[in-house]
Amino acid sequence: MMIVDIVTGATQGIGKAVAEYIAMQRSESLSNVATQKNQNHYALVLVGRNEDRGTQVRDFLRSSTQQLQVHFASCDLSEWMQVQELPSRVASLVLGDTDNTDELFQVGILVNNAAECPPQQRFVDRMRRQRDGNNIAMEKVDKQFASNVLGYHFMIRAFQDYYYAVHQEGNATTTHIVNVASTWAGCLDLTDISFQRRGYSMTMMMPIDNPSNAIECSADSGANDYWSKEFGSTRVIQEIHVRP
Repeated sequence: MMIVDIVTGATQGIGKAVAEYIAMQRSESLSNVATQKNQNHYALVLVGRNEDRGTQVRDFLRSSTQQLQVHFASCDLSEWMQVQELPSRVASLVLGDTDNTDELFQVGILVNNAAECPPQQRFVDRMRRQRDGNNIAMEKVDKQFASNVLGYHFMIRAFQDYYYAVHQEGNATTTHIVNVASTWAGCLDLTDISFQRRGYSMTMMMPIDNPSNAIECSADSGANDYWSKEFGSTRVIQEIHVRP
């Protein structure tokens, strides 16, 4: 079984440090079971927007962890159309031209860490299905909100078919999803999520960038609770809060 770990925002800072740690741990696992049969195979995929930084981190990890596959995939997580293509791109990276690649890898660890804080407000176009379930409308969403909040949900949803613990294979593992967020979190104003009424400020926008707290403030049970219930007991949703 090919176990694939994915880290978003892996080109610098916390994401880079997490990727380095995972690479070290997986490399040690590969060394320890090198003589065993039917062992799991591991690959690490770095996801980010900056291709130059991404390839530099990829090349560094490849040179320091010889047995581990390390790849970089560029993606803007505020764009659902790009995110939904990631599973097939990851399959191509880690499995090459193997047939039926959709069934031949499992996500071991998904670390949602990517975020952006543009000094000037930007918007992205997003398709939204109407209540009748048929018509699709385009709407503009604040790009920081789309990246830092919706992007986590996009990633979890896009890879949902790869969170399997195939117990009969013996070496399979339960998927862990880690959402990295800021302790500087405030309530989300659902009446003005794009700051059209209040006026945009990067420092004002930061407090709603915790996807769990943002959803909780909208009278929901929180992102982690939602996905835990969605996936059941075989998947583990975790969250790490860090100070900005």
